[in-house]
Amino acid sequence: MSEPFPFTSSGSQWLGITDRVMGGVSSGSLSRETIDGRVANVLRGTVSLENNGGFVQMATDLALDPSVDMFVDASEFDGVELEIYCEGREMEEKFNVQ
Repeated sequence: MSEPFPFTSSGSQWLGITDRVMGGVSSGSLSRETIDGRVANVLRGTVSLENNGGFVQMATDLALDPSVDMFVDASEFDGVELEIYCEGREMEEKFNVQ
């Protein structure tokens, strides 16, 4: 995470997306912060179910050059590891990784 935010080590960019793209009213923001001594990409948001909405997300392309090839050869990898820190009502929060 030494590259300047919001860029990834492959040069793609982290994007914040909310349900506003389809008429919802949720809001969110992305930042890079130090939490418990570790550098982290932070997604903050308020999800609203009004107007049939209900999501806040962060996304990036994994491909090194999406204009050439949208796919990533992950055959040499064992998996993906995420560390989630939640400051909400944990029993009500739902996370989805795609």
